[in-house]
Amino acid sequence: MHDTISTTVPPVSGPTLMFQEAAEAGAAVARMLAANGPAFAALGAKLRAAPPAVIVTCARGSSDHAATYGKYLIETRTGIPVASAAPSVASVYAAPAVQGHALCIAISQSGRSPDLLATVAAQKAAGAHVVALVNDATSPLAETADTVIALSAGVERSVAATKSYIASLAALAALVAEWTEDDTLRRAVAGLPDALARSWALDWSGVGASLQEATNLFVIGRGLGLAVAQEAALKLKETCGLHAEAFSSAEVRHGPMAIVGSGFPIVAFATSDVIGDASARLRRNLPRAVRSSVWPTRARRGGHPARARRQPRDRADPDDPELLSHGRCAFARARVQSRRAESSQQGYPYAMTSHAFVNGHIVTPRGILSAATIDVEAGVIVAIMDRATPGAVDLDGGWVMPGFIDTQVNGGGGVLFNDEPTVDGIAAIGAAHRPYGTTAFLPTLISDSALVIGEALEATDAAIAAGVPGVVGVHIEGPVINVARKGIHDAARFVTLDDTLMALLMRPRRGRVMVTIAPELVPADRIAALARADVLVSLGHSNATYAEATAGFAAGVTGVTHLFNAMSPLIQRAPGAVGAALDNQSVYCGLIVDGFHVDDAALRIALRARPADRMMLVTDAMPCVNTAETTFLLQGRPIHVEGGRCLGADGTLAGSDLDMARAVRNTITRLGIAPERAAAMAATHPAAFLGLSRDRGVIVPGKRADWVQLDAAFHPTATIVGGDLAATARSEPVPA
Repeated sequence: MHDTISTTVPPVSGPTLMFQEAAEAGAAVARMLAANGPAFAALGAKLRAAPPAVIVTCARGSSDHAATYGKYLIETRTGIPVASAAPSVASVYAAPAVQGHALCIAISQSGRSPDLLATVAAQKAAGAHVVALVNDATSPLAETADTVIALSAGVERSVAATKSYIASLAALAALVAEWTEDDTLRRAVAGLPDALARSWALDWSGVGASLQEATNLFVIGRGLGLAVAQEAALKLKETCGLHAEAFSSAEVRHGPMAIVGSGFPIVAFATSDVIGDASARLRRNLPRAVRSSVWPTRARRGGHPARARRQPRDRADPDDPELLSHGRCAFARARVQSRRAESSQQGYPYAMTSHAFVNGHIVTPRGILSAATIDVEAGVIVAIMDRATPGAVDLDGGWVMPGFIDTQVNGGGGVLFNDEPTVDGIAAIGAAHRPYGTTAFLPTLISDSALVIGEALEATDAAIAAGVPGVVGVHIEGPVINVARKGIHDAARFVTLDDTLMALLMRPRRGRVMVTIAPELVPADRIAALARADVLVSLGHSNATYAEATAGFAAGVTGVTHLFNAMSPLIQRAPGAVGAALDNQSVYCGLIVDGFHVDDAALRIALRARPADRMMLVTDAMPCVNTAETTFLLQGRPIHVEGGRCLGADGTLAGSDLDMARAVRNTITRLGIAPERAAAMAATHPAAFLGLSRDRGVIVPGKRADWVQLDAAFHPTATIVGGDLAATARSEPVPA
């Protein structure tokens, strides 16, 4: 839920810092998990070998709420008692800790609180093993701890612990999963980044609107949900000026309920376990005058991460028994209000435009609509109606899909990024791909010198600053790759990942930085350092063994560049990089679906082997896309374009002549994948991989108004960017 604006807090001119940072939660959790895989595994093994007699948590504020979650999770999974240490006992009273075999879990955003440090020091002196969950890995707490779990949440610009709190919950779940070797919980933890991104797409605005006139309220939770209720109450105080108090649903019916009357709101969180039923029972047992002010809200992909979850919907449904909304007015069926729409109602001068469609298929998270009206304000979707207004576009059986996102674009329109690592070069490449539905992309640099890599990084920053449409970052493919799997790359340009290149890649940038490496050539600590610096590390052009590839994933590799191509294959007794990728359930795999790079049968097998939301379409496009050219130069070598293939003189594939619309069409017609799933592979999944799910990847209120219109045969007819027509259909050089 985003910030609720109370009558005592002046309205803001856009999304607040807390809103923005909460939207980054999925990406923060992904970074945390990538950075700490080996630490979780090692600590889990240690705790299995020598279980502690007792566990002590040390934290304040939001971090202490996270510790409450950890208490319930650990006690229900291991039976070991967990107690919260009172920080002042050590810092003020100088009382010693009891000697014994204990585990001390300290949770902190800054890691610098004197009270917390004194308590940790006392526990360590008593023989406890200290585990620090801390956002600042250079803090005194991190220096003191025996095991450090870096929360990797990034700078907290609003209240002190938004991303850090959520990352702490995920870290505790990951720790317990490794400790207990619970594969179900492991899979749930691995899916948390995407689950958080999808939950952010839900429309919770009705709850916020219902609280705008409130001055006091209760927030209810129990068990694993109590920590969520505690944090929600704190955030309502800090950001909205509301007097909000958190209670367990088992306790609130006694003394606290005496002050509740008609119009006194109660927000109740329900986890997806037996405890969650307490929220519904609480509402049923209240007096009628109070009952209408209670909103039991089930965090469908939150709560206990190991439990089964429903299929996501784009909004909270008024008929869902898990959300009991006051008067059923908060989530009206006909119109889904977005956060930006609320802003405009407060008087912000944004012009509203509407786009209506009939007789087609509009792909949304809540299903395929045959007709729809999409309202756009300031480039953002603010509402969707599942009916068309007058003057609607007749799709004639065609499709509206979210704008495609391509993470591997070497060139287009006659421009190769290596030859023109400039703002103009990036703009030309983006313009060449836009008619084929690509609304966001990473210009991709093939293995080159550090000088050219630096130019590419700086040009991408400048292009984003200049507002070049579509560019959201840069992909550096090589030069730290294996000569045995070089493909068309020039081996003379290959280097090791030295300090100079590390510094270049890790420098803060305006957009996302993705780098393809061969993990067998890079030490694990260097991979982890890149991941901590928010660099997306992808395996590619690799001759890694299964063990080497798996170690790379554990160190922080989160992607696989063009699965199957330029990597060690799967053989029955040597699974290689391909086997490691197919066996892994969390990394994102790029697929080139052009009929040349990978056999259709291999692609179908891969799609069945892995989670559907971890596969994404890429083009690996070369300068020939959107031109009639049949030859081009790649770093001085002639490349011939023939029948949709780009070939070097020796017949080696040199990228592709593929655009994203044709990749989607091939996925549907050649692989037999449902259109809505193909759309997700081209938009939703790459948005999640890039950490851009907060504003891209689906057609839903609150997201950018980026989409592509296709005819009934899946040929593109128009591309919309920010609600405006950005490109119309172009004839394709090579028919599919």
